[in-house]
Amino acid sequence: IRRLTPRRVVITGVENAGKSTLARHLSDALGWPLVPEAARTDAAVTEDRTTPDDLQRLLDGIRGALAVPPDTLFDTGPIVLDLWARAVWNHTLEGVEAARNHVDLFLLCDTLPDWEPDPLRSLPRWEDRQALEAQYVKALDRSGRPWARLPVASVAERVEWARPAGWEPTTAASEKPCPRRPREVVGSEACIDNVRDSLSAM
Repeated sequence: IRRLTPRRVVITGVENAGKSTLARHLSDALGWPLVPEAARTDAAVTEDRTTPDDLQRLLDGIRGALAVPPDTLFDTGPIVLDLWARAVWNHTLEGVEAARNHVDLFLLCDTLPDWEPDPLRSLPRWEDRQALEAQYVKALDRSGRPWARLPVASVAERVEWARPAGWEPTTAASEKPCPRRPREVVGSEACIDNVRDSLSAM
């Protein structure tokens, strides 16, 4: 087991997962700058005329943002755009792996069962969102990057789970897999203890 000090953290997951809400609260809790989800204000996306070229442009923007100084939080990231391009156009974006490799930790938010309509959302059925969520898990497993899963909970609980003093990931090959305890955030590539200290020790 090695110590992980995440400096660039990406919140990811399917729609209606509370990603943006968590990102704002976690940014405040950590005192880290937040890079918002670019798609929410992109004209091509909001006007429902998105093409693979638009997603490539958004990905290129994320790659540039990931080059900023450390201790930065991102609302969504390369995996969202990659799965979007594959699902809708069967298209592979260039530079996804390079962007992924700049991320120190992915936080996967489980989709919330209660649907909240949004102009950019298209999956009102929880079962459909869960099916897509399974693809996120596979993508994160394949990425080889540290990641952890945030279950359905209140915003305050998610923030508390996601703001430990440090992370201690275990890989799939580890002899000691992450234990699944009620108040522990777990993922196949990362195991986060629920400590309530801030990141001031970093």
